[in-house]
Amino acid sequence: MEAVGPRPTKVCSKCKAKQDIDKFPKNSGTKDGKDIYCRACRRINNYKHAGTQMFVNGKYVPKSHPLHKPGRYKSFDDAAFSALKGYSKTPKGHVYLIVNKAWNGWVKVGKAIDASDRLNSYQTSSPHRDYQLIHYIEADDRAKAERQAHNLIQKNATERLGEWFRIPLEFAIQLLNSLAGDLQHGASSPSEGT
Repeated sequence: MEAVGPRPTKVCSKCKAKQDIDKFPKNSGTKDGKDIYCRACRRINNYKHAGTQMFVNGKYVPKSHPLHKPGRYKSFDDAAFSALKGYSKTPKGHVYLIVNKAWNGWVKVGKAIDASDRLNSYQTSSPHRDYQLIHYIEADDRAKAERQAHNLIQKNATERLGEWFRIPLEFAIQLLNSLAGDLQHGASSPSEGT
């Protein structure tokens, strides 16, 4: 089928050239009185503003957003902590025990730079705010200490699902405290490396 009549055109707000509609990006209408740029001018404009734009998980975040910070990030947390050099790379931190009454008898054993901050992130995802930080120990190498805690608690738990263990809470606290004692005295857990 042959097209009849003139081809639709638009005028670029930047170069003021009247061009075929094909020369404009898809969805480049005149909504909300915004300028429309042809592909060539948009490419130049994007390059010019590349250092001032923010993208989170691939989505553009406008400058008007209260958390706007130029760059590309996986999450807003990444953007917030990107200025703190080595924040997430520091080995020191806590190994903690968290429980939730919805899963009676289960204890989560995890690691974080700050256990209270981690609890807050759990509360955000719970409409009932029913997670409780029961206990934590400090460790010079939280990743290593967490592996040791997992191995120690798993040997004494009746069941394990990821970082959650079915174990009496008081027993889990005792085991974590014994690990803390080993860490302070420089002793290795017998289960380390397994």
